[in-house]
Amino acid sequence: MKKIMLIIRREYLTRVKKRSFIIMTLLGPLLMASVWIVPIILATQSEGIKVVEVLDETGLFYQQFNNTDEIRFVYISDDLNTAKEELRSNDNYAILHIPKREFALPTSAYLYSYKKPGLNMKTYIQTSVNKIIENEKLLDIYGIDQEQLASVKSNIKLVVKDVETGEKSFTEISWVLGLVGGMLIYMFIFMYGAQVMRGVIEEKTSRIIEVIISSVKPIQLMMGKILGIAMVGLTQFLLWIILTFGIVTLFSVIYAEDVTKFQTGQEFTDPGQLFSDQPGTLDLEQSLE
Repeated sequence: MKKIMLIIRREYLTRVKKRSFIIMTLLGPLLMASVWIVPIILATQSEGIKVVEVLDETGLFYQQFNNTDEIRFVYISDDLNTAKEELRSNDNYAILHIPKREFALPTSAYLYSYKKPGLNMKTYIQTSVNKIIENEKLLDIYGIDQEQLASVKSNIKLVVKDVETGEKSFTEISWVLGLVGGMLIYMFIFMYGAQVMRGVIEEKTSRIIEVIISSVKPIQLMMGKILGIAMVGLTQFLLWIILTFGIVTLFSVIYAEDVTKFQTGQEFTDPGQLFSDQPGTLDLEQSLE
């Protein structure tokens, strides 16, 4: 056992002192924290209020769009070519053109802009247009207005309980733990399994293995290498968790207002409604002309 501990100690200290270990230990938390931080920064970046001109040839969308902290809608009656020319000179952000169809509701809308609109803006406008069309169909075909529809909506919370104990069972937690555990197993095998192989190759090429084998059994050598590198991996993962949590916490404290705005989604609309894909939805196309 003493010989195994010596091998573990040697493997552990040799690897934690390497420059690659230190660099990856510091770089890993930055990459993992950026997965959470970057979307917040991108979503909360503001260039002021963006004015979108609504050129509605159907007459159905007048005063139907709700302004937000980021988007303000103004309604124009010019023709499309004139509106495009005026967009060059004014400070407005884009033109939302909804063409008229003779015998049906519009099935497409076009967003003209000299700048590439963000996903949040496109999604908000598309969701708003879809909602207005849906309300129009409900009112014309079935005689149901939005208030009547809202009154029949329900939000049932399904609680899962164990048959014998009656305790609540959280399926989501089990699913997340299984997913995280599977990812950790894959990462350990991918990252640290190769290190065991490289360690054996190093000693064989440097002829150290001949000296070691004369002092310890092969099983002791392999056991010491596996346990030593496993401890290196656990150390690195523990440091990643602590440093990532520290970075995220520091960011949340400094940019608390932006984090709250991102989590509540107050800039745009209900996230549950964003990517509806139902019959009758509009295809909002982008044109940079």
